[in-house]
Parts: sequence; structure tokens; C-alpha cells
Amino acid sequence: MSDIVILVTTHSKAARYLPAVREALDAFWPDRPPVRYLTDGGTAPATDIYIEDEREFVPLLAKGVARIKAEFPAATHVFHMLEDHCPLRTCDNSQFNAALREATARGFVNVAFPTYDWPWDYCDPIDRAFGEREVWKSIEIIEAAETKFGLVPLDYFRYYQIQPTIWHINYLAGLLAAAADRGITDPWKLECMQLPSPQQHYVSSYRWPTVHHGFLAQGKINAAAIKFVDTKIGKSIRRNLIKQAIGFESETLFDLNIMRLRVANRLSRMMN
Repeated sequence: MSDIVILVTTHSKAARYLPAVREALDAFWPDRPPVRYLTDGGTAPATDIYIEDEREFVPLLAKGVARIKAEFPAATHVFHMLEDHCPLRTCDNSQFNAALREATARGFVNVAFPTYDWPWDYCDPIDRAFGEREVWKSIEIIEAAETKFGLVPLDYFRYYQIQPTIWHINYLAGLLAAAADRGITDPWKLECMQLPSPQQHYVSSYRWPTVHHGFLAQGKINAAAIKFVDTKIGKSIRRNLIKQAIGFESETLFDLNIMRLRVANRLSRMMN
């Protein structure tokens, strides 16, 4: 894995989660490529943290990619991950490495590890992860010796989705430059960007070990992520997330709060 670097992006408002992200990577992915963290501030400088004076996502990520190319001139790929998509259970290195080997051998520019169910065995005209738009006209799969890949439909409305993804570093740099030329700066517009003659994207059969939306959902700690954490080796990570969610490292109070929310939602539905 000497030709790939992990790039974890965050921003000043969420940089306080970086210690938890570090802990999660150490616990669940100890045998990993080198990591660099990218932010516009909110944390103290460190040798593995890139701090750039750029608040918008697209130009910030472009600067991070440029710094990786300068620091790791032999790197051909970058694995980009939002901070809240850090693994919450043990990463399967054999699956990750197989995807990287095949992507390199086949010249893939992009292989995403989805955090939600991908329609491998059926053709669903509705995107169940996001709702509404018709995207599945056919399901195409490439079977490799150690893994398989799904071809992302070219008309998928989030074709440039920000999932944990292996990117060819030059392709990602060019993609971000194309977004900048179109005045696109935020990640949501980047995901929905349309380019003429897009290069084929792929999804890996390996589902990334976290929950949909990661440990943050709408700026708040995602309760589903807390429940998903492997507590055998990530108990302190779970306690940290609970403290961020309710202010205390109490699993009992967290469970009671979840129960309270469920009762309130049920009563609200009954009243409506």
C-alpha cells in the first residue's frame, strides 16, 4: 500500500472530533496506509495535519490533494474519507487491498466503498438511499478473482458521491479543478455535478464498516453509529460519542434518552 495515502477531511467546527477519528483508525484499521488530516482550522498543528486557509470544501480538498502530491510524490492514489465516515468496526484489509490492486491493474479512476445498501441483485428505479430519482436502468457487475465491482450508472444523480473512496490522485485533482471552473465549492453540488463524457465510476462489494451518514447526521451525533460501534475494541470510542451526544459518558443515560425520543415520536404520530 505504499502508493496510496489516506486523506481525512474535516472543518473547523468538526475538528474537535479528530482525536476520536485517530482513535478509531488505530483501533479498527491499525495496518493502514499513511494518513493526513485536512481542515481549515479548529485544531493544533501537527506533522500529519494539513491546515489550509480555505473554508469551502472543493478548494480545501484540492489543496489537500496538492499537498499529498508534494509530500508523497510516488503516490498514485488517495483514499478520501470524511471525518465522520471513520471505521467503527474492524476494516477488512484483504478486501481493501483487493479493491486497490484491481483498481490499479484495471485503470479504474474511482472505487467507492458504500455506507448504504447497493442494489447488487435487483434493478430498482428508485434510489432508496436518497429517495425519488430514477437511476437504475440496469445492473452491471465486474467479477474479479478476490472481489467484485458494480458500475455506477452514468445518470446517477450523485455520480460524484462523497463516500469513502479510492481515487486516482490525478483524476481527483482534475475533477476538483473542473468543479472549481463551474463555481462549485460545496460537497453536495460536487456530488451532483454533471460533466460531458464522465469516466466510469465503480463501487466495491465491500461495504465500509460504518453506518449511513457516519457518526454525524445533520451536525449531530448519529445514534445509529453509537449502536454500531464494536465495543470489544472500541469501547472508549463509543463512550466518547455518547459524551458528545448527551454530555455524559453514560450508556444508561444514552439508552434512556433513545427510549424517550422513541416515545415522543410515537406520541407525535398518534396525535397527528
